[in-house]
Amino acid sequence: MTAKRRHPALLGIDIGTSSVKLLLYLLGDLPAGGAERTRLARARLTVDHPAPGYREMDPRGWWRGIRRAAAELDLAGVEVLGIGTSSLFPALVAMDAAGSPLRPAILYDDRRSAAEVEALEHSPLAHPEVHHLLTGNRVRPGTISLSSLLWMRRHEPALFREAHLFGHVGTFVGRRLTGRFAIDATSASLTGLYATASGEAWLRGVCRLHGVSLDKLGGRLEDLTYGNYLELLTANRPGLKEQILADLPPGAGRDALLAERVELPEGGWVSVLLDVSGIGRTRLPEVVWPGDRLGTLTDEAAEALGLPAGVPVAAGAGDTACGALAMGLADEGEMAVTCGSTDSLASLQRTAVFSPRTINIAYMDGHSWLAIAPMNATGSAVDWFVETFLGRVRDRYGRFFALAARAPAGSGGAVFLPYLRGERSPVYDPSARGVFFGLTPQTHLAEMARAVLEGVAFGHRQILGMADVRLGRRVERVIASGGGTRNPLWRQIRADAADRPYVYSDCTEASALGAALLGGVAAGVFDGWPAAAAEARRTARFEEVRPAPDAWHRIKRNFEVYSSLYDGLRHCF
Repeated sequence: MTAKRRHPALLGIDIGTSSVKLLLYLLGDLPAGGAERTRLARARLTVDHPAPGYREMDPRGWWRGIRRAAAELDLAGVEVLGIGTSSLFPALVAMDAAGSPLRPAILYDDRRSAAEVEALEHSPLAHPEVHHLLTGNRVRPGTISLSSLLWMRRHEPALFREAHLFGHVGTFVGRRLTGRFAIDATSASLTGLYATASGEAWLRGVCRLHGVSLDKLGGRLEDLTYGNYLELLTANRPGLKEQILADLPPGAGRDALLAERVELPEGGWVSVLLDVSGIGRTRLPEVVWPGDRLGTLTDEAAEALGLPAGVPVAAGAGDTACGALAMGLADEGEMAVTCGSTDSLASLQRTAVFSPRTINIAYMDGHSWLAIAPMNATGSAVDWFVETFLGRVRDRYGRFFALAARAPAGSGGAVFLPYLRGERSPVYDPSARGVFFGLTPQTHLAEMARAVLEGVAFGHRQILGMADVRLGRRVERVIASGGGTRNPLWRQIRADAADRPYVYSDCTEASALGAALLGGVAAGVFDGWPAAAAEARRTARFEEVRPAPDAWHRIKRNFEVYSSLYDGLRHCF
């Protein structure tokens, strides 16, 4: 008697701050009988706060969470062809030679390294503008893990010297799954030590950022001199060329410098920044692209997951990149929005234009990048309002949205600035605070509730406007997913505030799905990441919500007030 054929599937492992999720994605036509395409299991995780501003997690807890979730996952009747990982990022993990953590991981929103960042900015080799030019990002506490590395070097010198390797979440988990140390390019982009773009892509991005045309150079890029480069970058900035030349020594030395050929930065770890940080190249993992085959499942990992050894394991990606892949993000001019307690807006670029107002990462290959704009308190702003003004009543979120629906568009002039936990985008200011503005005796809870929803949506509009400028054209397709997209009223308010359609995906576990799709790339199920993105678009259900007629006209004045509030109140924070 022949054994029953098992259905091909992919496994995604998603490590977040609150839980580990394991998602099983069934490929092809689904079995008869109403089978679901995905199966999900999760295990809770905790974040530690050992001191004010500190946010840490025990990496061993990630592995324990993976084991607990695996024990709950229904693997009946399936054959797992490939495995991928998604992870919160960045989170700095110091490991010994066996891959065991030497201390808790320092998370992306940890603020302990503010003094180290300030000291770094006074180093000529790591000036903020130079650092941004070399890596695509400015160093910020926690958000760029170099800051945490410098804190560790200063405050835990013995542990810093003892560490065999510094990596991120994917480095630790990938080692446990396959025995190999590596870091994916999306995560490496947030180390503060990695050239997120290189060569011609880097130069074209610099030119786009400064609003000049590379065509003015003529000839070959290999023949670019510092004199050419200076002419290029000062073309639209009167007086800047003279100011720069005044800082250079006159005579033959200056002429020789201007005639010297520019060495376009190569990809990989930036040696001058490694010197500044005091870390040798051998203490950093190799960089691989998401979807590259990291290795195969070891015997120990196979036992933990309940799978056979030898299953291909992909180099994963950061959660935002995995979520974008799961929403089918593949074309320049598209934006993927993940809505939850915080919102993350990621626009795809084919040119390396790295604004200091966004977090910039490599995407899936050397010709695509994501500009990420995270908002700190979106869904959590609703949580705060519900807890504060409605309390623990039955169906309190239903009551909140019913209240908001009673208020007219524009909230009777009430405006809410959602900076309850500081903000990272569209402004970067950890000291910023939430504000209700424009309250009158006619303002009631309904107007305030709607103002919270409109305030978050106004933040989306500002970020979309930044992306329009960066791309040189309008973002045409906004794809949104996550728990914060379920309510119809908030769906409509987002589209109205942006004055452009939002396309809502029914995928509620986008990061885990993106991880599974990367597993398919590594296993050869998909011929590259664009095919994986096409699979996501093929199997998801989408609903387009268009702006209501005249909606923008009714809220435009509120947006103008919203846009002026931060500058007007910044000195008060």
